[in-house]
Amino acid sequence: MLGVRGMAPRDIRCPRDAPIARQSARPTTRGGIHLAKISNRGAAWPHVRVGASALTTHRDQRTSAPAVVTGLLALMFAVLVLYGTRNGPVLGLDSATYLSGARNLADGRGYLGFDLRPTTLFPPGFSATLAVGRWLGIDPVDGARWLNATALGGLCILTFVLARRHTRHRWSPVITAAAVGSMPAVFGVFTSVWSEPVFCVLVVGLLLLLEPILLRNGRRPGLLVAAGALASIGVVYRYAGFTLIASGLVVVCIASWPDGQRAMARRAGLFLLTGVAAPLILVAWNATRGGALGPRHASAQTPPGLLRDFTATLRGWVVDPGRVSAGVGYGLLILALAVVAAGATMLARTRAREPGALRRFVPIVAFLAVYVAYIIASEFETALDPVGNRLLAPIIAPVAVLVTLSLESFVTAPRPGPKMVRVGLVTVLVAGWFGGSLITSVDHARTSAPARNGYAASWWTGSDLVAAVRGLPRGATIFSNNASGLYLATNIQPVYGSPTWAIYRSGDAAPPLSTFRSRLQTTRGPIYLAWERIIGDTWDVTPQQLQRGGVRLTPIVQAKIGTIYAMAP
Repeated sequence: MLGVRGMAPRDIRCPRDAPIARQSARPTTRGGIHLAKISNRGAAWPHVRVGASALTTHRDQRTSAPAVVTGLLALMFAVLVLYGTRNGPVLGLDSATYLSGARNLADGRGYLGFDLRPTTLFPPGFSATLAVGRWLGIDPVDGARWLNATALGGLCILTFVLARRHTRHRWSPVITAAAVGSMPAVFGVFTSVWSEPVFCVLVVGLLLLLEPILLRNGRRPGLLVAAGALASIGVVYRYAGFTLIASGLVVVCIASWPDGQRAMARRAGLFLLTGVAAPLILVAWNATRGGALGPRHASAQTPPGLLRDFTATLRGWVVDPGRVSAGVGYGLLILALAVVAAGATMLARTRAREPGALRRFVPIVAFLAVYVAYIIASEFETALDPVGNRLLAPIIAPVAVLVTLSLESFVTAPRPGPKMVRVGLVTVLVAGWFGGSLITSVDHARTSAPARNGYAASWWTGSDLVAAVRGLPRGATIFSNNASGLYLATNIQPVYGSPTWAIYRSGDAAPPLSTFRSRLQTTRGPIYLAWERIIGDTWDVTPQQLQRGGVRLTPIVQAKIGTIYAMAP
């Protein structure tokens, strides 16, 4: 009854009075089934696990070495993040919303942005986590730094566990975890004050829960509840977390199908009920404040532009765009994709001979399909950031597992071509990639910190314009063409954005100047415009254009990088 398609795996134990046996330290593999060499020499029967396609014994002590190495690598990459952010993490436009939300939550004002309005564009999970740190006396910026470092270490460990469930060589999971931790793309995301680092950990954690759900046909309610709760937390961190609920629902339905439609409906309902409880509350709360998923604008994205963003991001995963020309980078990307595709084909053919083996990949494949489809649909529907490392960070670990499996199959398959050639090609590609990734990540960590990053950069926080804003009267109403940057440099609230002619990456029309003038007329107290001089084309309505539109501006501070105006309707 071993390896019968559709059978749920179960644990079996031989009776105590059965013949005694001992497992040797070196398991063998035949036809994809792991067999332990057994000898009758005085040890109890091992605890044997029967899976849908394999008979495996408990992992012996040899697995401790890869686990220890992975733990050390996880610690090393976490320290690298701390070293690269020793003067502070990267602060961007969205960081201002996360940090202001955390400070306002901790101070009892609620989930408000730096304009002191309810924030619905981003869910509150990340800000709430930082707010807990603030209650404990940890500044949200420092809290985000340590949270990201911890998240990267946790991601490496969870990636190791996920890869270990699928790979055949005991060091392959270590290579997978090291690949994820050393990627410059991952380093860039995990050194920024964003919600993606924790979300990436939630993704891999959910995949680890969905796999036993699949193998046990969804018969354990506790696993269903745990998976639903984790998916729910993912939505509270990022609206992209709805992909966790969708992909999890697919896996639960596939897992439960052999037990009939009623069982499938019952188990899927339990998962869904647990998964959507918190998101429904969040959406209802948002709806009372202007938008179920925040203010959204129509996208101006085009198919060629989306394809260009996707390919450029993948090229950056293979080589450092700053060190290698675009032509060479795309050539290496094509070579890597060809090798991985060949390995994936060999993997599919090999695992197809093992009953139920391909079914084990359903959680990973379902999540990748749902998430990529979500990103593509969102890019065409709403004005999001362009596809890049940040948006695609959640798929890096699952993709790394599949790439490792493909390369493993490419090397170990009996054909086509000489095995030595395939081993040499993969060795050169992997060694070269690891070397380049580590050098790039370490170099970024070494050089990015002294002057700080983003809106935490010393040239900005120490500028005369920021100093002049700090000197404005308390209670004044401040507008700026760089409202996020001013908040991050001064922590002054509220700060409002000045009018623009267009909306970022959208074809929607911006509000007319008459709306801004009406707002000025209803504003009490002194009003100022902190204008940063930006070189190049922008969507900002300039002070001269504001004056022509009927707004009175009086310059009161002339700074090196901008001007502060007293403003009146």
